[in-house]
Amino acid sequence: MKKSFLLCIATILFLAGCSMGGIEEVDEITINEMLSFGEVKPDSSVTITDAEDIEILIEGIENAKKEPGIADVVDPEFELLIGERKFYLWFVGEGSVMDQEDTHTIYTLKNGVREQFEEIVLQEFE
Repeated sequence: MKKSFLLCIATILFLAGCSMGGIEEVDEITINEMLSFGEVKPDSSVTITDAEDIEILIEGIENAKKEPGIADVVDPEFELLIGERKFYLWFVGEGSVMDQEDTHTIYTLKNGVREQFEEIVLQEFE
C-alpha cells in the first residue's frame, strides 16, 4: 500500500514536471509578431478577447510536451503575453512554445494544437 502510494506521488510529480502548467486565467492575450528574440515588430500587437480562443491557447501551452536537452532554435514568430507570463511561439513542424523565463527549454505542441493556434493567431493578423 505504502509502495503504491509513493509510486503514485512520484508519477504525478514527474508528469507535472513535463508540462508548463500553472498559467493564470485571463480575460485577454496579447500577441506580438517578432523580428527576433526580444525584438517585436513595430505596430504588430493584437489582443485576443474571445474566451474560447483564450482557453485553447492556454490549454495548448499547459499541455505542451517538454523536449529533452537545451533548446537551440531560430528566432520566434510570435510572442504571447498571458497575464504576467510571456511565451515565444513557432509554427514550424508540430509547433513549439518557450517560456521567456526559461529560454533553455522548449515545449512541443500536441497533435492538432498547432493548427488551432495558427488559425486563432493568423486570423488576428489578417
